[in-house]
Amino acid sequence: AVINYLSDGITISGLAAGNYTLKVTAVPDANHNAAEATANIAVNRVIVTNDNFNEYFNENGELIQDLPELIFTGEFADKHFNINKPVNLVGEGEEFTNVQFTVRSDNVSIINMELNYTGANPIIDVDGVSNFTLDNSFIVYSTGADWASVISVKNSDEVIIKDNYIEASGKSFIDGILISDSNFTIESNTISVS
Repeated sequence: AVINYLSDGITISGLAAGNYTLKVTAVPDANHNAAEATANIAVNRVIVTNDNFNEYFNENGELIQDLPELIFTGEFADKHFNINKPVNLVGEGEEFTNVQFTVRSDNVSIINMELNYTGANPIIDVDGVSNFTLDNSFIVYSTGADWASVISVKNSDEVIIKDNYIEASGKSFIDGILISDSNFTIESNTISVS
């Protein structure tokens, strides 16, 4: 990080995204008393592309660092995200093809994503978490399996699935949304299963 002192304040550049506690201490001299101030700041708006994906996710698809929000742009294919930390995942002009999300952390949101998947597993698998949201996403799912779920939620609470378009097609039995919990909200979704 680079710190610059200006007449009207201090600027810090080059900080990685995340949450910081900044502590400033003024050293006393003959004319001034000691002074101290602390400030909490969040540096966010991290843009993830296919080119910089490995800066934020390891080879297992797990988040490398604690970040409040990741913005995805561009095309992503054949990846498996294992969401192991609280985060908001937001799409802005992105497209995911054959990408799966396994969510095992509390306080995770998937917002404004375009997801196209061909396979037998859930495209989003949520298990053992609290406070999960899937909002305003466009999902197209195709499977050759005899039984499949597009979205699977188990052992979780405070789950919200709203304002999504889900289109699923397959061999015989497909659940658009499979939830085995009692504390959830599903509203304003368009679901087409064939």
